[in-house]
Amino acid sequence: MSPASPIRLLAAHAVPSFLDALSRAAAARSDIELVGACRDWAHVTKMVRELRPDVLTLDAALPGMGGPAAVGELISAERQRVVVAATDGCGFASDVVACLEAGVVDFAFRRPEHSWTSPVFLAALFHRVRTAASVATESLSPCTVPDLMPLLKAHPGAVWGMLGDIGAPGTLLQVLPRLEPGFPGCLCIALSLPGAITRALAHYLDARCDYPVREVRPGDAPQPGTAVVLPGNYRVLLKPAYDGSPSFILEPRRPGDAVPVLDAALLSFIRHVPTHLVALSGCETEGMAGVQAVAESGGCVYTAPRESMLFTQFADGLRSRIAGTREIAPLVVCPVMPATREIVPIALARS
Repeated sequence: MSPASPIRLLAAHAVPSFLDALSRAAAARSDIELVGACRDWAHVTKMVRELRPDVLTLDAALPGMGGPAAVGELISAERQRVVVAATDGCGFASDVVACLEAGVVDFAFRRPEHSWTSPVFLAALFHRVRTAASVATESLSPCTVPDLMPLLKAHPGAVWGMLGDIGAPGTLLQVLPRLEPGFPGCLCIALSLPGAITRALAHYLDARCDYPVREVRPGDAPQPGTAVVLPGNYRVLLKPAYDGSPSFILEPRRPGDAVPVLDAALLSFIRHVPTHLVALSGCETEGMAGVQAVAESGGCVYTAPRESMLFTQFADGLRSRIAGTREIAPLVVCPVMPATREIVPIALARS
């Protein structure tokens, strides 16, 4: 794909009206060309091989799809960039997380109040397609992850913020299950992602790891040997509890907050606990001020190995702005594929 040529898009979706609307919307653009469409999994592999699209958009409920393992096999065999489309709030978040582990680049959530043919959703999907098209195919399903254990042992009792957005869940799903239980710190996963995904990610990791992983709830305290996921639809701060010990509080996100959500979280962390950071894959720059404050408080700032990231913009921004930012030594692994694992529905896990 040359910079001047349109992105070649293949769409696999069960809803005919969506494919029709996608075709019309793509025809009105100069940057994306819809080269093919199908409505079931049986045609996907054949069309990928024949058409060689830059990006495949894939319905999370596509008939005949053999689950995340089948998607992972397609990505590995064809080096295919994939964006999954799903309806928010309809039980697909766990499937999306499993697909991210299998190597899917990104996802597009349709809100229930929008139809599949909504211009709002189509615009969001095209944005995701453009972002996915910028990923080098050799970066798909990386075989290296950050080696966190030496860092945790070197700074016992600290909170470790794990920051990122697109591509970060895939890294976490590879590295966190490999950590030995009883590590001397608390992992605080703060990703710029929707609440449905952060909730499903916490549930998915808890079933995979030999130590507790949970989505943060009001009153929780950072504990060594645990991992917590900040919910994507809340503003999470660390404040003293009635006994003076630090605990998490959750506030609804408000448009126009003076301090961005991630900056506010990091600023509250450094007031109460030793805090260090690891930047994972990400293409946004939210949180730079908070990371700067962590560094100025004496905290260490690390980035994941470049070869483990789909997007390096966030990590590159830290390196350019914050002196002393270091890259974590890579741990070479074979990607963990979600072949046969069954995910318990979130509603059951909460009971």
